[in-house]
Amino acid sequence: LSFNTSKVTNMIDMFYGDSKLTTLDLSSFDITSVTDFSNMLFNTGGVTTAYCKDTASATILNDTTKTNKPTTYSFVVKS
Repeated sequence: LSFNTSKVTNMIDMFYGDSKLTTLDLSSFDITSVTDFSNMLFNTGGVTTAYCKDTASATILNDTTKTNKPTTYSFVVKS
C-alpha cells in the first residue's frame, strides 16, 4: 500500500495508541511538508521494526519531542 503524502502537513495522532503494531514501514512517505507530528507515534511500543525514506526523515521521526515515539525503537533508512 502506498500513499502520496507529499502535500500532507498534519500527521497528528496518525498511529496514536496502535499498540498492536509490530512493523512500521514509512519508507514511501514523503514527510517534507509535514509541520505537525503531535502524538503521531504515541503508545506504539509494540513496534520492533521501523523504516523510513532517508536520513532526514529518520531524524524527524526519531525525535520523541515531535512525535511522542516510545524510546523502545528507532527508525532506520530502508535500503
